[in-house]
Amino acid sequence: MSKYNPEIWYRAITDYLRIKPKINLKNIIVLPKQEFDAKFNPIESRIVGKTAAITLPGNRIFIRQGHEDSGLHEMIHTAGFQFPGCEHSVLNEGMTQIATKEIGKTIGLTVRSGYDDEVRIASDIIKASGMPKQRFLQGYARAKDKIGYVTNQLWNRHKNKFKNESDWGPTDIAKKGFYKELKNLIGYSTYLDQIFNER
Repeated sequence: MSKYNPEIWYRAITDYLRIKPKINLKNIIVLPKQEFDAKFNPIESRIVGKTAAITLPGNRIFIRQGHEDSGLHEMIHTAGFQFPGCEHSVLNEGMTQIATKEIGKTIGLTVRSGYDDEVRIASDIIKASGMPKQRFLQGYARAKDKIGYVTNQLWNRHKNKFKNESDWGPTDIAKKGFYKELKNLIGYSTYLDQIFNER
């Protein structure tokens, strides 16, 4: 099967997540490498690694030629995996990449590794929720408040780990602190550490 097949991606995303991507397939554009790099890979970003695909406002997806499979990740962003203020958050990119790998498996598409740290954190969160991966990702895609969704899934299962008020404060304050920490997550979280290290 061809790596680049937005129609198949669209159906696979809809089947797996039970939500339709909000994209017109005509807005997915593959650009020659040099043209893509001139527009989306400034000199500074080339030091850390090149962007392979990008979703712009209006759900226009641009893909670097040779990296067509990265378009699947970007299309998943349009299916509930992008929200104001958290487009490039650790949590959101990790969840998006996990969904990309899972959906890629369903259509026989090999997905390049990427966002390794983000995927590790998101995978640990999904495991800690006790939910099947697909069900967790479906809920994430539908949630209007993604951080609230993740907070609630983990809090409902692990709130007993935060009951010591001298360490965490009253329950409602501790839960709000957990939400705030997830919203600003850059890698380390005292709340996630408490959950992951006491499983």
